[in-house]
Amino acid sequence: MTACAFVSQLKAMETIPVWLYLIILFSIGGAYYYIVYVYGARPDPATAVPPVPKAPRYAGPDVEALFQSVLRMDLNPLGARLAATRQAQAWDDRGLDLENIGGAFDVLDRGVVDVWARNYPNDAGVRLVSGVHAIHWAWKARGTGAGSTVTKDGARLMRERLRVAQSELLQAIAMDPADPTPHAHLITCAKGLQLSKEEAFSQFSYAMAKDPENIHACKRLLDFLHPKWFGSIAEVRSVALDIARRSRPGSDLRALPFLAHAFAWEYTALFDDHRKKADAAIRAADARAELDEAWANWAASQSPSPRRSTIILHNYAAFCLYLMKDQSRLALQLRAIGTGYINYPWCFLGKMRDPVSSSNEGFAAARKLANV
Repeated sequence: MTACAFVSQLKAMETIPVWLYLIILFSIGGAYYYIVYVYGARPDPATAVPPVPKAPRYAGPDVEALFQSVLRMDLNPLGARLAATRQAQAWDDRGLDLENIGGAFDVLDRGVVDVWARNYPNDAGVRLVSGVHAIHWAWKARGTGAGSTVTKDGARLMRERLRVAQSELLQAIAMDPADPTPHAHLITCAKGLQLSKEEAFSQFSYAMAKDPENIHACKRLLDFLHPKWFGSIAEVRSVALDIARRSRPGSDLRALPFLAHAFAWEYTALFDDHRKKADAAIRAADARAELDEAWANWAASQSPSPRRSTIILHNYAAFCLYLMKDQSRLALQLRAIGTGYINYPWCFLGKMRDPVSSSNEGFAAARKLANV
């Protein structure tokens, strides 16, 4: 370009209105920002490194050590832990330990589990681990998206792997009929295999007959009845309320309505994409009556020595109380939680980038409201 041509272009630009000139500048700047800082910041799925799984925030050093041993593909410490909980008939600890190491199971190669299981063919605890791991293995094939995102191959692999899980868990029951834990996980198998409600309730009944306080079976039944799976908002609330009312005062089962209402809010706010309707529903008189009843018979009557799994229920109670804007009772639950907040359901209150950062945002919002 010659000097004369350049000068001519400058003179031509002088005729452009200032407002149009500013629009052009801002448009160019916005496009540059998106390309460099938004689109350019997206990880390439082919090269992105998945985050390192971590034990839950409330887990103590012993659970963290167990989690790390599974990540190192050493399952013997987990086997020893399950042997100890079986001898003590500590069913709540047994169920919670398997839940706590779920993140490690998500990345543990199935071949490692198969080799370990072959070395201990008559150990019920090993069969239990094999079955629970196969459930994680199945969900890995499915993916975490909505049902419409699941491929045919993913669905087929999921079914195959859930049948492996089902077989292993049934063997665990045959080897140790007193253990309620396999029945709780068979409820999840029923969900993934799209079995009947009768099957889910049957496994729930078996678990509760062996351990009337088995919160893990209750949680998995309510998850089966989650409106996004095979139930409805009315049904999950009704079943939670029925179980709670049939349990003793102070029992953790009395807190199940908080779990049910959290599920109902999640479905309406996220799946129906109607946050205002979800907020209104949990603040309605009927919902408040159910949660007031749960509070009176659980939190107000609770044992001074709660079980290890109780902190999960504190989280769901706090989540509901935050949505209800009940500052005083929310503050009590947040103090019980301390730093042991869980990713779900708190992540639903964040920007949903990922469960960890979103749960940080959700829990921070609850603490701000309660001034804790």
